[in-house]
Amino acid sequence: MLANLSVRWKILIPILMLGLILVALVGTNVNNARNAEEITLTLGTQLLPANSLLLEADRDLHQILVAERTWLSAENDGVVDAKLRKQIEENRQQSHDRIEKFAVIVADIPELAERAKSLLSQYRTDRKEWEADSDRIMTLLSRGDPDGRSEARQSSLSEASAHFDAMRDQIDQLTTLVADRAKASESEAESTSETAYATSLAVGGTAIALIAGVLAFVPRMVLKPIGVLNDQLRDVSGGGGDLTARLPVTSSDELGQMAGSFNRLLEQLHTMFRQLHGNADTLAQGVQQLEATIGDISQRSESLADISTANAASIEEITVSVSHIADNSADVDHLARDTGTL
Repeated sequence: MLANLSVRWKILIPILMLGLILVALVGTNVNNARNAEEITLTLGTQLLPANSLLLEADRDLHQILVAERTWLSAENDGVVDAKLRKQIEENRQQSHDRIEKFAVIVADIPELAERAKSLLSQYRTDRKEWEADSDRIMTLLSRGDPDGRSEARQSSLSEASAHFDAMRDQIDQLTTLVADRAKASESEAESTSETAYATSLAVGGTAIALIAGVLAFVPRMVLKPIGVLNDQLRDVSGGGGDLTARLPVTSSDELGQMAGSFNRLLEQLHTMFRQLHGNADTLAQGVQQLEATIGDISQRSESLADISTANAASIEEITVSVSHIADNSADVDHLARDTGTL
């Protein structure tokens, strides 16, 4: 089937195949690069910031706990109480803002959204109860009396502590969830890189094999027939070609058609030279016959020449005899005249 394709397609098909392989290689690399970019963006703009927000929120809660325990153990001092209250309120607001920012980020991460939503819902429930406990503790501490301080201490170490620990446990679970997703993203990035490398090797190897096939195919299917035709033409043009030789016609492409046309040309030349050879033999025979005729004419001419020479001698003898007769007649005439006179 390939042998019957035109020369143009025999050259174009390998080039097109190589082009498709290169396009596939570029497309695969672009796709892998896009996947790697998405993973990097997920890590850089979502997972890492989310993890940072959780760590900072947990730090804020820890600072609230430290400020609350410091207030519980400190002596009554309005300035210190105001400072500790302000610190607790600021850290409460900061932790709240950071958790809400975290919720916005993870809502856009499909792998984390559902699980994070459940943990955040429980976190908000526990936080609401803890904030109520915290407000009650600060109110009791602000009274400045021993009973209030004792009740505040008891509340801080019991229900408030339980709600606080529950919040931090949910933050820990969220942190673990984000960390696991970050590890999975790193694994995906490594897998994508390995896939891209393997794909590049496979496509590159295929391209090399195709190039090697083209280098082996084109000379055999295209260049070799052209070389054979060129050698035959050179032999014929040099006068030493074998007009009975024929080129092999192994395909119906342009080269096969050219070989067929060349074979027909050789057949016509062979027929023509054979006819010329026959005409030359006939001409040689005519020349021989002409030479024989000319020889015969030459011989007859020589005979005629001999006869002409003999006739000329006889005529000369006759002329001499006639001359003698004329002389004798004149003598007789004179003698007659002389006799008449007497």
